[in-house]
Amino acid sequence: MSDSEKELTKEEVKQTVVDSISAIKDGPRSMRMYMEMCAKCGTCASVCPVYYGKSEKRFNPAERTDIIRRIYNKYNTTSGKLFGKLAGAEDFDPDDLEDWQKIWYECTGCRRCATFCPFGIDHSVITRKGRAILDKLGMTPDTMAKVVAISLETGNTDGAGEAAFRAAIDFLEEEMEEEHGVPIKIPIDNVGAKYFYVPPSGDVLVNPEATMGVAKVFHVLGMADEWTMSSKCFDGANYGLFTGNDGDMKSDNKLYVDTAKELEVDVMLMGECGHAYRIMKMMMEKTGWWGDLPFAVENCMPWTADRIK
Repeated sequence: MSDSEKELTKEEVKQTVVDSISAIKDGPRSMRMYMEMCAKCGTCASVCPVYYGKSEKRFNPAERTDIIRRIYNKYNTTSGKLFGKLAGAEDFDPDDLEDWQKIWYECTGCRRCATFCPFGIDHSVITRKGRAILDKLGMTPDTMAKVVAISLETGNTDGAGEAAFRAAIDFLEEEMEEEHGVPIKIPIDNVGAKYFYVPPSGDVLVNPEATMGVAKVFHVLGMADEWTMSSKCFDGANYGLFTGNDGDMKSDNKLYVDTAKELEVDVMLMGECGHAYRIMKMMMEKTGWWGDLPFAVENCMPWTADRIK
């Protein structure tokens, strides 16, 4: 247990958990429906990669999210208050908290459950609720918490600075020229460019083939001067999504939105990082975290596919 969690009594921990789960009733309609609609048909388990690897009850997505659902029913439904377990309701036991650290991080967040569920239940969203409670109690796994802190401090999950980024870009340009015999540039901090390319940092510092590929696409299209990367924002990864901390997720996101505005681009072109694009497009842009944007958000994969002749 973390120091912040030890400062709370068991009763205080229980109240924090119950209040957090009860807040669902005043939250998004989809989340409220998730509390009511699960038919326990087993479809989610049949397509879950975690359950496929180890077919135990605790790895069944519906069983995992029932932890939240049972507590919700206990405090927020008439049947749960009157009939308890007979109505699928159960109280929270603070002694279960240590197990929660494992349980809520045994979901990959791939969302296959939502794709195949006949009711469209996204168990990753309920799982994130469990992680948000852990985070509020100071129980986010140390490695995950460290990555979030590094990203908020430096703008990327590797803690790399501008010098390291520029050195990596110089190397990639040298590699492409050696391979193709012509200079293929990766513009940096090009104010007024049409496209601002935002990959996960691994696509620059560890596995750069994707970034080189994007540079080649712009070069072949004759658009080498129409795009740019940023020397301070080159990692679209946002681990606030995975810890359940909305504040961290939005803080990490705002730096990139502000940079896009400073660069005066028309399009923020996201690299192939599923959760990064999801946050930018489906969460930030769609729900208007920062109001009306002077740029659009697109994913580099369909963007490239549209330009293949």
